[in-house]
Amino acid sequence: MKTNKIKNNDTNKNKENKGKIGNIKNNKESLLVFEYYTASGITDENIVSEAIAMIKALLSDVSQLKNKDIHFLVSKDFEYISKDFNGNNFKTIVINSDTEDNNNLFSYLTENLADFDGVMFIASEEDNNLYNLTEIIEDSNIKIYGSNKEATKLSSDKYETFNQLKRFIPSPRTFKFTLNDESDWEIAIKNIFDFIQPQKLIAKPLNGVDCQDIVVISSYEDISKLTDIFSKDADIIVQEYIEGEDFSVTLISNGEIAIPLSLNKQYIEINQNNENGNYSYLGGELPYNPHNLHLKERAFEIAKTAILAIPGISGFVGVDLILTENEVYFLEINSRFTTPYVGLNKIANFNIGKTIVDLLDNDLSIVSFIDSVDFIDNNVNKGIDFKGKVVKFIKTNNKNNINNNSDNNFNKLDISLN
Repeated sequence: MKTNKIKNNDTNKNKENKGKIGNIKNNKESLLVFEYYTASGITDENIVSEAIAMIKALLSDVSQLKNKDIHFLVSKDFEYISKDFNGNNFKTIVINSDTEDNNNLFSYLTENLADFDGVMFIASEEDNNLYNLTEIIEDSNIKIYGSNKEATKLSSDKYETFNQLKRFIPSPRTFKFTLNDESDWEIAIKNIFDFIQPQKLIAKPLNGVDCQDIVVISSYEDISKLTDIFSKDADIIVQEYIEGEDFSVTLISNGEIAIPLSLNKQYIEINQNNENGNYSYLGGELPYNPHNLHLKERAFEIAKTAILAIPGISGFVGVDLILTENEVYFLEINSRFTTPYVGLNKIANFNIGKTIVDLLDNDLSIVSFIDSVDFIDNNVNKGIDFKGKVVKFIKTNNKNNINNNSDNNFNKLDISLN
């Protein structure tokens, strides 16, 4: 890893430092902030527009913290993100590298974590990045403003999550398989398919993200073709297909109490001819009120139950659900910042990132937070009252766009998140 450049965005004076950065600490606590892809220098257009939008939202929130020095860790390819943030308490640390991989990020963390009091970061479950980063930070005895490693490991595994929660909340019947030559996975899935008909099945990666490699199984042929989608020895889960609409619930938690903020509609396209899986994420809308408002309250109840059933989940959390005409089914927990955070950052009447830090530092109680925020009908179980504001996302040409007007035209988007 090459020299790290440390820049104070207020004075715009740079200084070179090859090792520890303890000399930039003062009486304030230091908070390291980063997003996995922009810190690793990964410039894949399928990913970075969303990654940039999320880290910008987080920086806009935590830069308002007056009791901490913010240290933004970023690769040189994305250093420009820091230009929108300045102040004596905001510094940028640039990882200089000529390669697009995570080795430089992990090396930096291993060598320098001891110089910080806390870390707040954005990453996904893909390739176990979320868990691996959490483990490195937690094992260094540095405070994480998010879920601990045990909770992250459990919630990243869709099958283990299902086993943990199936006694408490409704969820699709779920089975785990390893696609290797030694197991009779194909016969077993065909037996499940025969038993469950006329329903379909869904196959997805054990640790997948968003709509990655999700396959609808509606025939024996679909089962035989699973090895065309998934690699040999891949661990997958197979679930019964629940006919309904895709939603998520966004919550914040202090580890003991979870507060639902919004119900979010997800627009998913199913394409049976897609060689890389049948599902594609097209966008979303928040907050969303279904015609049956009882289902919204039911969704909040299930999301809270799911989170509190797994010790160690805290901070910003998303829970994916299916809503049918009369029931809500749990799918998975995302114990991390998710895309709706970008929209909520634009319309919430409170600072989400700062609230999480204050809650986990015990500088703010849940009761005080509830008293300071407007909830629908003054009922915390109905979600935040956004005063009619709506955010709509659409993903086109590998970029996420957003519209935060109350315009019913989903295709009219005026703010690009790239």
